[in-house]
Amino acid sequence: MRTPFVLLLLLALLAISCRLVTDPDAEILVLPAVLTTGNDYTADDLRQMVPDSALFGNFARAYGGRYSQTLKNELVEYIVSEAGRLKLNDRQLRSCLEASGQLQDSVTALPYRVESAKYESQRAWILEFTWGADSTLGHYRCFVLSAVRQDTLLYLASS
Repeated sequence: MRTPFVLLLLLALLAISCRLVTDPDAEILVLPAVLTTGNDYTADDLRQMVPDSALFGNFARAYGGRYSQTLKNELVEYIVSEAGRLKLNDRQLRSCLEASGQLQDSVTALPYRVESAKYESQRAWILEFTWGADSTLGHYRCFVLSAVRQDTLLYLASS
């Protein structure tokens, strides 16, 4: 009786760990961070903490040379679903991600960190992306967007 249960459990774990991916380069190796904090940042605070060096480096190594629009879409779907799981406003987050311009097909960028926080006392989304002119993904962009208006409050980037 125990063997069928173990088999079912193994099959369930296998099903959870496997994803239907049409693009073989879209395999997700590193997941983006989705955070909610009570932090109220200033521009100086963010200039000191962006980029999240460890996560930025992990994304650049994992996905450098492997970029695809499918991968970007899958990472965005993960972020939005994780935000919903954390009881955050996932529709508002999706609007902010779109407002950043980084989801356009012509932009080679992957989201690697998203935080719901405050910026100068305003509710905001802090979005960090790794990007590159080709698929090297060796640069970062950070957008701080108003959670209410989806306009950019601060923009930071590497050259």
